[in-house]
Amino acid sequence: MEHCPCDAHVSKFVPSPHIADRSNFSLPPPLGSSPTHHSKCARLKRCHERKKPSAICIRVDFELFKSMNPDRKIGLALDYSASSKYALKWAVDNILREGDQLVVLVVHKEFSPDDGQYQLFGKYGSPLIPLKEEEEPGTQRRYGLKSDEDVQSLLHEAVSSKKATVVFKVYWGDPKENICKSVSDIPLDFLVMGCRGLSALRRTFMGSVSNYVSNSVTCPVTIVKLPQNLSA
Repeated sequence: MEHCPCDAHVSKFVPSPHIADRSNFSLPPPLGSSPTHHSKCARLKRCHERKKPSAICIRVDFELFKSMNPDRKIGLALDYSASSKYALKWAVDNILREGDQLVVLVVHKEFSPDDGQYQLFGKYGSPLIPLKEEEEPGTQRRYGLKSDEDVQSLLHEAVSSKKATVVFKVYWGDPKENICKSVSDIPLDFLVMGCRGLSALRRTFMGSVSNYVSNSVTCPVTIVKLPQNLSA
């Protein structure tokens, strides 16, 4: 049986069947010279013609990631939608460990140029906002953050059960560009995002934030798809 070269970097299944993963692990050259080699691999969508090889698999070596850095910064893109809340829950359950810093990324696509916080921090994003400060009504009002019970419950679970620290960072402008910027600005060791579940036609005309980000950033990315039974 012909083996995909990406098998060298893959060792265990992701704990959820709803997860599609992209990792920036370096890959050896494809076996053989045929450009159709990867069409035989059920775990890859594409990588033969990419300038920078990248595994696009339904499973990834999370044990390798968990041992890579004692003080990791995990980014979580949050727009308060059902899909981003599910991605947050998945990250708390499967990725966070003691000592991690969970950086919640909020991007305001629509904003007023006269907004005071935008004028101060519009170019590079807000300072890191600790969870306790984020929960204050004045802070939420200044940065346009929502008081969401589901989100706050999950974040407190991250602090109490996983012994992680939680901070927020707010950006203004294009979501995909700012999420990519956050990876190098903070910097992030890992990024988790929800998936809006656009149809193929809408993705063609509107594009996909998660697809753009996963193709652009340098850190490993996990795209968490909302299960159909929760999307109703």
